[in-house]
Amino acid sequence: MQEKPYNKQASPGGKPFLSILIHAASAILDFIYPSVCLLCAQRTEGGTQVCPACWDDLTAGMFIRRQHHRKDFAHLCGPPAFDEAMICMPYHEDIETLIHFLKYSRGKRLGLRLGAAMGQIFKRVAPGSDALLVPVPLHRARQRERGFNQSEILCRGMAECVRMSMLQGVLIRTKNTRTQTKLSAESRLANVRDAFMVKYPEKIHGKTIVLVDDVITTGGTVHQCAGVLRQAGATKIIALALARPQPDQAYERPYFP
Repeated sequence: MQEKPYNKQASPGGKPFLSILIHAASAILDFIYPSVCLLCAQRTEGGTQVCPACWDDLTAGMFIRRQHHRKDFAHLCGPPAFDEAMICMPYHEDIETLIHFLKYSRGKRLGLRLGAAMGQIFKRVAPGSDALLVPVPLHRARQRERGFNQSEILCRGMAECVRMSMLQGVLIRTKNTRTQTKLSAESRLANVRDAFMVKYPEKIHGKTIVLVDDVITTGGTVHQCAGVLRQAGATKIIALALARPQPDQAYERPYFP
């Protein structure tokens, strides 16, 4: 078969004029409404939400923290249904700001970037390319209201970096639970009890599952998710979160105003 000549004029999508218009519009908007860093308020280029200096400071504190002992999840009734939890960073003011922007300001671009950063450190301990990334699901009503699932966006950012497939629509949330942000530890556990189910168990039977969420607090949500995944035949479940509060600050205040 004769190879087609490479057209230097064409964009990857085959629509060079549209691509030029998009870049021009982006440049005009950036000039009129300059982007500023969410963390230091300095101007950033190209609509980036975090400047290079702040991003370097943030990612310098990222490394995998393994938690699998009973004392790590003392608020659960019995041992966790997952094999272990892996936390990428402690929960602090800067990461609170970024997660708030991701969830409530449609920060998909930031979420993909955070997911890629998670993937960079997780790939050093990843269980293998045959494992599956599964985002903690939102109820369809909540996802319709927000426009997307932040855990799914983190998964998408991770997927290419760790070369693992993301499995959507298998783990679903059947109850539109209250937001967890202002609940006590006991109320959190009750809130998510029996809130999840596996729709296509054959897709996860015999598989290692990496269950991805933005924040783990008591561990109640990932515990409930892992329980139904285990019942459906998953052989190993790793709960992976971007951040988790230290035990002494986990339940003293809500995450978001």
